[in-house]
Amino acid sequence: MKILHYIPKKQHSGLLADYLSLLLESMDKFADATLTTSPAQFRQAVQETRPDIIHIHGCWSMSAARMLTWAEQRGLPVVLSLHGSLMPWVWKASRMANDVKRMASVEKAVRQADAVQVDSEMEQRRMEQLAWNPRLALVMNSLYTNRTNPGRMAAQMVTLYQKVIDSNTFRLMTADEKTAENILLRQGITPEGHQSLLTAPPEMFGLFSEDDWRKVLIHAGDEHIADYVKEGARRLGFSLDGIVTDQVDRFPQKLQKPDGLLPTDHLSARHAIKTKSTIDHLRQDEKPSETEMAICHLLINVQHHLRRQSLSRRHLAQLFALLRFNDYDEDKLSRMLQKLKLTKFTARLLQILQESLGLEEGYMPIEPRNDNTANLIKKQLLSINIQ
Repeated sequence: MKILHYIPKKQHSGLLADYLSLLLESMDKFADATLTTSPAQFRQAVQETRPDIIHIHGCWSMSAARMLTWAEQRGLPVVLSLHGSLMPWVWKASRMANDVKRMASVEKAVRQADAVQVDSEMEQRRMEQLAWNPRLALVMNSLYTNRTNPGRMAAQMVTLYQKVIDSNTFRLMTADEKTAENILLRQGITPEGHQSLLTAPPEMFGLFSEDDWRKVLIHAGDEHIADYVKEGARRLGFSLDGIVTDQVDRFPQKLQKPDGLLPTDHLSARHAIKTKSTIDHLRQDEKPSETEMAICHLLINVQHHLRRQSLSRRHLAQLFALLRFNDYDEDKLSRMLQKLKLTKFTARLLQILQESLGLEEGYMPIEPRNDNTANLIKKQLLSINIQ
């Protein structure tokens, strides 16, 4: 594990400097840690060391807030240590507390952090009262209390880092790891008897460590596709069952996605009367098959959950399987989509399924559409941890 620490040079003195020296020394057997004290040094170290996690110390410095935002924008998870700087007596004594712009920057930094580390139970209660960030972690400073020691302090901090990493796996997945998830998902959802996409694992799979697969499986669990991913691995001749991720210690996820499949025989939420009326007329006019009706229901439900940010990869995999492994009349389905005003939305989803799961054009009811709105949907999916 690689950790990059940042503390503004002006604050790197006295007890805080002693604390950081002790922390890095005690952490040496657990992780590879680097300390930086200027923005330029910090940015260069990010490029050179490619850290797994960023640890920023202090919140009153504007440079600390800027480095936190800079790291977050690049997908790096950040732990923020306050070191008592927001305790009432410190706050009251600070000349910067009356600076509205500075206070807004401090609050933003605390809210942005993936976890806020506090040194004492008193500081923890203070932060709970402020309610700026619920992701609090108590790791006592061994310089201030005999209730811990340097070794234990360092071990607890590393445990916190791992918790933050495991809580942000999608942000930390490499392009190869995302590709691996796509390959195994496609393998796993292909019904028995259908031709497999691959006959052997790609060469890159042999380069993956257990930590790499751990990230893939944690994300797959969040998206409710872990069973498909593990089945895909089994079909390619290897097992991921030995990598246990069910009991991983994580912070509560911001996105709560429903488990299971979306309904294909009815709408999963209340829709406009006009939509239901159109579906009733389609049944009478087009005499659709069960599959054609299922695709229309599923597309409407996918659109609904996408808008509510409750869509999961399992739902997109469900749509892929329905289109790829079932027979339907393409011309009839195309007419139905047009009457439901789903043509453009469907075309954009088909483009996304083609890019992520390799859906072939021969299994698309209409031409895929890769336009600016499709790119906006891709960004929306990325924002809810779907590639």
